[in-house]
Amino acid sequence: MDETDICSDSHNRNDILLQRPGLLRRWYHTGAPDDAVKRDGYFSSPVTSDSLLTRWQESKDQIVTDNSIPSLHYALKGVLLREELFDSENIAVPFSVQEYRYQARLLQQHEDIICAAPLLLETLSINYQQSEKDTACQQHIVMDYAEYGEALHEITVFLPRQRTDGDSPYPAVTPLQWQNSFDDAQFLCWFTETRRRSLSMITPDRWLPVLPECSWQESVSLTGSEMNGHILFSREILQAKDSPLAGKPRTLLAWQKACYQQDGSEINYPPRITGNEQAVFNDITLQPYHAHLSDDELSLQLSAAGYQKRTPEELGQSVWVSSENTLTYLDAEGFYLPAESKNARSGVQVFHYNTYYRTADGFTDEFGQKPGLLSLMNDSGSRCVFVTSTITPVKSV
Repeated sequence: MDETDICSDSHNRNDILLQRPGLLRRWYHTGAPDDAVKRDGYFSSPVTSDSLLTRWQESKDQIVTDNSIPSLHYALKGVLLREELFDSENIAVPFSVQEYRYQARLLQQHEDIICAAPLLLETLSINYQQSEKDTACQQHIVMDYAEYGEALHEITVFLPRQRTDGDSPYPAVTPLQWQNSFDDAQFLCWFTETRRRSLSMITPDRWLPVLPECSWQESVSLTGSEMNGHILFSREILQAKDSPLAGKPRTLLAWQKACYQQDGSEINYPPRITGNEQAVFNDITLQPYHAHLSDDELSLQLSAAGYQKRTPEELGQSVWVSSENTLTYLDAEGFYLPAESKNARSGVQVFHYNTYYRTADGFTDEFGQKPGLLSLMNDSGSRCVFVTSTITPVKSV
């Protein structure tokens, strides 16, 4: 499907065209078994493979090989497979290309009738900017989905920049600027791994399938020789025993955890988050301080500043964490509404409610000021709170 897009502000007051229309070409899945591997009309050769067809069984995905395969392909009908963005007056090279690969998970089956969930598995983004000499490529790959469709393990791949000889492909860039735009880090392949852990509380009287609990990010880079000849990656390549990432040390980028008012099986509806913990320091980021402080002195100063030392099981290393945005709640008489919040930016806020706790009509900050609150209901039925600042007059002496 081709779509020409003209921006409403692409003309000036004299009705002179300032921006040429863009041409967006899209390909959608029609439900046919070979749609995901079709190659008709594409600007460049696609790299994503066929759709991944699985059945959720024994708490994991298992490859489907029976007669339900055609029905699973049909379950992907209507999903976007590829899109290319061109200048409508110059379609030689696009601005960008995006390609998508999907997983069709069989959930239930009764004879020929199936219930399946389409899940986005891989995304390939290529930024051409109308030149094939200096492309920027990025991949996003979901390595593992949970039972209810939550992405537990994702990898974002920043592919290395191509080594190009010759002049700059950009007319406005001078040869010196073009030469200085390269550095060694651009020729590495960078991987950012994101992992998540959640709680699932499903009983006859409650349905809480996905409660976010913890997430963390790690990074690793590969040289050209360490990529094992791979130009692009897929889920199957990264899951293989000889994966280029196998055994590579990771660098911790972030770790955060949500703290609930109840723990474990005591979590009830609605789940109430009382705070968030975020990793700030680990052994690597603390190395510059060791030149001036001993381990004991550094630990004392970090503890005095409010940091707490933890060793999360998923990290396998010690980190110093800070608690942010803590929140307390009223009891059942107050319908478990927020009672007091604390964060580093706005300090302490104590909320006040009107009769029967219908709306929050004000709060008191840590300086004793009482800005007003106006609470309204928006079109979707959600409550919107608008803060109206008030000025407390100063008494004359």
